[in-house]
Amino acid sequence: MTVAPSPGVFCGDCLYMRYGEHIDEANANPEWRCPSCRDLCNCSFHRSRRGWAPTGTLYRAASAEGYASVSHYLVLNNLAPEAREAALPLMPPELAAETRKALQAEKEQQKSRAPEQEVDEAVALQWKRRRPSQTGC
Repeated sequence: MTVAPSPGVFCGDCLYMRYGEHIDEANANPEWRCPSCRDLCNCSFHRSRRGWAPTGTLYRAASAEGYASVSHYLVLNNLAPEAREAALPLMPPELAAETRKALQAEKEQQKSRAPEQEVDEAVALQWKRRRPSQTGC
């Protein structure tokens, strides 16, 4: 598959291993754009231009950990906290289990922290109300 405007060419294996995309689906979709055009390129050249470290040969590591592609590995390991729950079905089973535990722990921590924060805010509000009269202002 030839890619424009970039001078690159993707073979089916590279497209699948690096980006998790199938060449037949890409060829069948007239709206398909290459990963570089979608700002998803994970080649060392484009990553270096953005100031990111090159990935090296991550395919073996990503594959050994159960990721569908290098792109899945990069994205799923760098998600914003609010996006992690939505990405659980895309994660390898072990990472999904770890992420579920972490999300559950965060929810429990937020539940236990919320009443304390309300009390702290109420005390701060009372302090602000008292302070002018105590200083004589």
